[in-house]
Amino acid sequence: MSSEEEFDADLVALIDDFFGAESDAPAVDRAEATGLSETMWAAAGEIGLTRIGLPETLGGAGGTLRDAIAVLIGSGRHAVAAPRPVGPQCDQSRRSPARAGGGDRPRSARGRHP
Repeated sequence: MSSEEEFDADLVALIDDFFGAESDAPAVDRAEATGLSETMWAAAGEIGLTRIGLPETLGGAGGTLRDAIAVLIGSGRHAVAAPRPVGPQCDQSRRSPARAGGGDRPRSARGRHP
């Protein structure tokens, strides 16, 4: 993907309209001081932005991975304070020392990759 022109124009417009109205400089300052705007994320959920890319049969809003990426790019463009991923796969404290440093393979006793 080289540009946003490859994204659905109507979806990009919806994302920009929503996040543009919800995330201005004072909203970013508030998020930095007090945390996420639960109201904004609830509204994003109501219009389906938080479920894009997930199948409707699983409670998602449908759409493609490309659509989900458009939401992420749009939220970044508007400096939206986003929820931090949670769950055991995101818990850095549970990672092995070799992986916490960015390595994909465990190290041998001498510190080299096997």
